[in-house]
Parts: sequence; structure tokens; C-alpha cells
Amino acid sequence: MIWNFLCSNKCITGIRHLKVPESDMADDDTLRFRAISVLSLLNKKSQLLEKEGVSYEEPFFLAGNLWDVFKGKRQIGKHLGYLYSKYTTPYFGIYIMGKPYLVLRNPEIIKSVTIRDFNNFEDRTFACDKNVDLMSGNSLFILRNPDWRNIRNKLSPIFTSGKLKLMFPIMKKCSMEMVIFLNKHDSEIMDIKEISAKYMTDLVASCFFGFETNSFGEKDSDFRIVSKKMFDFDIATAFRLFSYFFVPKFVSWFKLKLFDTDFLQNVFHEAIKERQTHDIKRNDFVDLLLQLKENFSENTKNTHFDTHSMVSQAITFFVAGFETTSNAVAFALYELCLRQDCQDKLREEIEKIYKY
Repeated sequence: MIWNFLCSNKCITGIRHLKVPESDMADDDTLRFRAISVLSLLNKKSQLLEKEGVSYEEPFFLAGNLWDVFKGKRQIGKHLGYLYSKYTTPYFGIYIMGKPYLVLRNPEIIKSVTIRDFNNFEDRTFACDKNVDLMSGNSLFILRNPDWRNIRNKLSPIFTSGKLKLMFPIMKKCSMEMVIFLNKHDSEIMDIKEISAKYMTDLVASCFFGFETNSFGEKDSDFRIVSKKMFDFDIATAFRLFSYFFVPKFVSWFKLKLFDTDFLQNVFHEAIKERQTHDIKRNDFVDLLLQLKENFSENTKNTHFDTHSMVSQAITFFVAGFETTSNAVAFALYELCLRQDCQDKLREEIEKIYKY
């Protein structure tokens, strides 16, 4: 768990209040003075962890402890894992873009931060600028308090086991389409990651957007093409994600959108329009969000749950659940292919619970 050690705007505030000592100072001297002042402030921040007695990785100028990531030597997740394994202390410090972060290793401290003392750590440090990206700005993963708490408290009850079971027929239909596809290609070598991605595309599109796709058809559906594009990784995507996580000011300065969500917004709006026009009920996530919008209590002060908020939550759960679940399904199927004994055991357990 990584916690931002310092309010991110302190350094910027300090720089803004710097004064050039002489009004007739030459341009070169002015620039030199400002550069030295900025470096002095960064150096001051780089000593914070040391002053607090926290063990920390020696930073590399602005890149901090992510220099190997910038060089392409390590993926960021593996690099953080590498740093994590170097320490045995309950926590240690790292620097990213001149800002100190505390990495927690001790489960009890993590539990304290996330549960008992959560009120002191409730806001994330992700960029949240609704003027730049309304969809990410309304996302439950990025929202600031009190909006985050109010919306989360209303969203949590819609994920009860009873309400999720109502979506089982939709899930079953998507599963059967995958089974039919696999039967058609029996004894062929298949890309199981692509198979699981198509399955999750159909499932997410149907459950979260009320949109019937046919990813197992001969040609990829529009929804599948868009989902592929959203998770493509290139230099621009890397810069955008890094900015949202570590340099929120870049998001506002460069007008960076987290994802291109125009297609998903249009799909969701069409689903809402069709249901309201024809009074359609599918017992899916769209229905649950519509009910939530109608019943959203007025005692949540200035928090509003409008159509933009609805679309944002649908996109949020799509982004959070698509790639992770798709990969989990792919690895599970791959392991089952290697282990006939596990296949047999799983089949027996399924047949005991689920009667055809």
C-alpha cells in the first residue's frame, strides 16, 4: 500500500511565492535564481523521510525511485515489488517526481489505515478534474469526499448476492455462446486469452450496458474493438496513466482524459432511452443504476447522482473488471487444460450444485 507523504501542492505553492531579489536582475540571473530555488525546495522535500526516521530508497532527481521504470528496465508493478522485497521494516519510503511516499508492509498498519483510521486517509491522490474528464471525475475510484462516501454508501447495497443472482440468466447465455464457439473449434489450438476476453466483452456489455454483442461471431463487434483499444498500451497511455497517478497537475495542464469513453457513453445513453421509452426490465446493472438514481436521497447534501454519474460508474466497473477477470479466466482455463484430475473434480462439484 502506497500513501502520499505530503500534500502535493506545497512545493508548487512555495515556488509561486518566491521573489526575485532585484528588479533589474538580468534574465539569465533570474532563471538561474529560480532554478536554484526550485532545486532547493525539491532537496528540502527529499529530506522529509530522513527527518522522520523512515528508511527510504535514495531518489534519482525528479524521477525519484522510478528511474528503472522510465528507462524501460522494469514494469512499474514489478519495480514496486522489487523495492518492497528489499525491506523487512513495517514501512519504507520512496520518492516519485520529487514527492515522498510511504509504502506500508505491515498488515496491521494497513488495516489501521484502511479501516480504523480511515477517516484520516479517505481521499486518494489520483487526479480528479471534472472539467477535463467528466467520466473519470465522477468515478467511484477517483471521487473526493463527501461525494465519494455518499455515492459509495448508495452503491454498495446494489451488489448483494440476491441482486447479482438476478443477472445469472444473462451470464448463462454468454457462457453458452462461448461453449458453442469452442465446440465448433474442437481439437483446434486456440488463444485462450482471446477467448476469455471475448467472453468477458459479451458479459460486461450485457450486464453493465444492456447491450447485446456477438464477440464470438466471425467478425469482432464494435464493443470488442473499443474494449481492445481502451487497453492498448503505448507511450501516450503510459504518460496519461502516470499523470493521473503521480502528477495530477499534468491532467489539468494538458487536458488529459483517462480513457476515450465516447462509445461507451453512447451505448449507455441508448440503453437508458430504450428502457424508458418501452418500459423494459432486464435485472441488470443498468436497471439497478436507474433505481438508484430515482431513490437517491436528498439528505446527501450537495452530492448529485445524475446520468453522468450513472454512466461513469458503469464505465468504472467495466474498466476495473474486464481485464482482471478476463486474465483470471484465461489462466484458470489454461491450468484446467493441463490438469485432467482438476477438470474431473471441478465437473463433479458443478454437477452436485447445478442441475441441468
